[in-house]
Amino acid sequence: MVPIIAIIGNDKLNDFWSKFINLAFLLVGIFGFLMIISMIVFNIDLTSKKSKPIKKELMFSSYTEFKKSIVDYLFFEGFQVMNTNIKEFKESELYFRKSKEFLKSKLDIVLFIKLDSLEKNNIDDKILSFLEEKYPEQPANLVTFTTILCVDKVTNSFNNYITTSTKQAFSLIKLYIGISLEDNNLYIVTQKDGPSIDKYRKLKKWFEKVLDNCKER
Repeated sequence: MVPIIAIIGNDKLNDFWSKFINLAFLLVGIFGFLMIISMIVFNIDLTSKKSKPIKKELMFSSYTEFKKSIVDYLFFEGFQVMNTNIKEFKESELYFRKSKEFLKSKLDIVLFIKLDSLEKNNIDDKILSFLEEKYPEQPANLVTFTTILCVDKVTNSFNNYITTSTKQAFSLIKLYIGISLEDNNLYIVTQKDGPSIDKYRKLKKWFEKVLDNCKER
């Protein structure tokens, strides 16, 4: 109110407050620009952020036994098999389940991939491209995507896979699992912060429940 009252009938004050308001808008614009840049940088850092995975001993004599036990439990929970393969991987299987959660449609996907060794770091891009190709119409309000990647031999690319913090989207929640037959260990890739952290934790808790039930069977 003070500048409005001062401006009335006073050309000098009018000129002063005009410059003041222009400067204020300029500062707000600069601040907004810096905020956008900061968000972009934050997302890049989140993608490449290193995070220690959860390590568990693989309580099965072979990958085949492990996968059969998991798949049997998935069928018990209402999953169905989709007869498809990702062309980049010689051995892959996909299972899915459609459901409702709080009156919204939900699609749960579990993907198994078996490799001799992981030699490329962009496996995340390949998996997401596969998902977009298979489900371009976005059939659900929420999609959970669990990838179980098993390798015979540990490489630098596999270590990057299990130690890179998962980047999430609002309606696509990802959980990456790594299995190394070389040391007989299972690794759950972690996400310590960032978007959709609660949904990630819920998906991780579900997978840990699957593991526990498979051990007991």
